[in-house]
Amino acid sequence: MIKSITQFYIKLAYQLDKADAEFLPLVARLIFGFTLLGFFWRAGLTKLGEGASKFFMPSSGAYAQILPQKFEAVGYDQSGMSILDWLVVMAELMVSLYYHCLSLLALQRGRPLWE
Repeated sequence: MIKSITQFYIKLAYQLDKADAEFLPLVARLIFGFTLLGFFWRAGLTKLGEGASKFFMPSSGAYAQILPQKFEAVGYDQSGMSILDWLVVMAELMVSLYYHCLSLLALQRGRPLWE
C-alpha cells in the first residue's frame, strides 16, 4: 500500500515537473479563484432583498451588516432608516458585488487590471 502511494506521488511529481511554467500558476489561480467566487458571491447575495425589487430594496441583513449600530437604534426596522442610509447600503452592496467580480478577473489574468 505504501509502495503504491509512493509510486503515485513520484509519477505525479514527475508529471508536474514537466509541466510548463505557465500552466501551474494558471491552475492554481483557477482553483483559488473559483473556490473563493462561491464564497464571496454568496456573501454579497445575503445583502439583496426579496422579489423583483431585490436590487433596489436591500435586505434587513444588509443594514445589520453595514450599519449595525444605527439599525439597532431604530429597532431593526428598515422603515426607520433614512435615504442616506439606503444610499450607503446600496453603494456598499454594488461595490462588494463588482469588487469580487473584478478581483476574480484580475486573479485570472495574473496581474492587475490596469496593466
